[in-house]
Amino acid sequence: MNGYDGTTVYATLQDAHIEYNADSSPTLTTSGNVELTLSGSNTVTHNNTNKRAIDIDDGNGWPDPTPGLLTIKGSGSLTATNTLSSGIRIQNGTLDVTDGTVNVTAADNGIYALGNTVQVSGGTLCATATGEHGIGIKASHNGQVTVSGGKLTASGGSYGIEASENGRVTVSGGTLNASAKETVAITGSSITVNGGVLNLEDNKAPVGILSEDLNVTNGWLTAKDQTVSANNITVSGGVMEAGALNCSQLNVSGGWVEADTLKPRENEASSCTVNLSGGNVKLKSVPDSSFTVNFSERARLTITEPVSESDVSALVEAFKKSDLYTTAYLRYKPTDYYAIPDDVGWDGSYVVYQGTQRDPDPNLATDDNKPLLPSDIVEIGAAPEGDAGGAIAAVVLGSAAVWGGYEVVTRVILNELLPEGAAIPANRGQLALLVWNNAGRPEPAAQPAFADVADADMAKAAQWCVEQGIMEVKSADTFKPEGWTPKFNVIETWNKAFPKH
Repeated sequence: MNGYDGTTVYATLQDAHIEYNADSSPTLTTSGNVELTLSGSNTVTHNNTNKRAIDIDDGNGWPDPTPGLLTIKGSGSLTATNTLSSGIRIQNGTLDVTDGTVNVTAADNGIYALGNTVQVSGGTLCATATGEHGIGIKASHNGQVTVSGGKLTASGGSYGIEASENGRVTVSGGTLNASAKETVAITGSSITVNGGVLNLEDNKAPVGILSEDLNVTNGWLTAKDQTVSANNITVSGGVMEAGALNCSQLNVSGGWVEADTLKPRENEASSCTVNLSGGNVKLKSVPDSSFTVNFSERARLTITEPVSESDVSALVEAFKKSDLYTTAYLRYKPTDYYAIPDDVGWDGSYVVYQGTQRDPDPNLATDDNKPLLPSDIVEIGAAPEGDAGGAIAAVVLGSAAVWGGYEVVTRVILNELLPEGAAIPANRGQLALLVWNNAGRPEPAAQPAFADVADADMAKAAQWCVEQGIMEVKSADTFKPEGWTPKFNVIETWNKAFPKH
């Protein structure tokens, strides 16, 4: 023990190896506030099947117990092992890993934290349950699992993390990896991703997430080819990837959602709703017919696999009835190209229905490219001299993706590429006008005849850009000047207009 300041006990483990076989108390017991610094490689093992390697409690402080807090820090490592019961049991308190590496292994529960808290703000915590029905971290009955930095990995036979009965799982930074073999990777009454990465790529269980409420406001939730099931799913930012989305209600106001299917939860086939007001939603198939889909403001929905006109008709009708901004759209791939209605747009791959009302703030619309996070950009190499657009090719991507990088990279490139002081165009009309002005305001060969372009200069700009093959018309007599254009398209259009030699 290093000392005590009246509230906290300070201790260090340095290349310590502790093993206990007798039927006695846990090998390492902490009560009150304990700050444990790790140096070198350390092990704590209890071979009695009914005991724990480490216990965190309140020191039997009845009748007014104070929850214990074990904070682990330092540059070393700690391996806590029990042959059956739990590697670490939190009886009343919190395990807080701020630095170092902690590996916890047991057959039943890697960490047993019923009604208590496991938090990782730095370093690495790995909780493994090796038994067939084991649980990596059990934190149900008001328990909490929180990751704000570092990395937490939880795996088990039945569950990676089990936080039902008002348990909560929150990721606001760092990385949470969860997996199971048989049941669910993560179950919790409330699961929130507000930054960082929640990664289920290693999950072998049939369900990735099972929850009452799932909220994604930032960061990245990746559960490709897996089922994500929650009564209410809300996405206002960040990225959510899934195989099947099973829910009673899906609300998307921002961010990026990509899934194969959208279906109601079992036994909840009535009164299911999808509310889309922003963000970018991509589904391989049309939502299950039991869903009512409501479009508003900047709603964007793309059906990526071919679909018949009859299958998509309910979506089209709902979209047309909605009072939407021009930055909103419904896109789908048709099975029969000859059945495409005459009054809709076509972008070369998708039939496009677009909103008609002017967007008061088009910059709030989501880019049409899946975002990346700064940690996903390992290196931004120097572009060839004078070729800012070429920097896109120099971006080297890592294995973990996190929100924000796409926005950062494109803004950097555009600030270098466009004339000094020029604002980044938010729609097609602004882009055409910027290109035309930079080209010296040349007269087009033909008189502009776009019915939807009232401004004389913008009409000339649009006509000239179309004649030069820089931009395309949306129909014979429309240019759609209010149509939103993503930053990457601005880069492509600018490089087409002013190629580097």
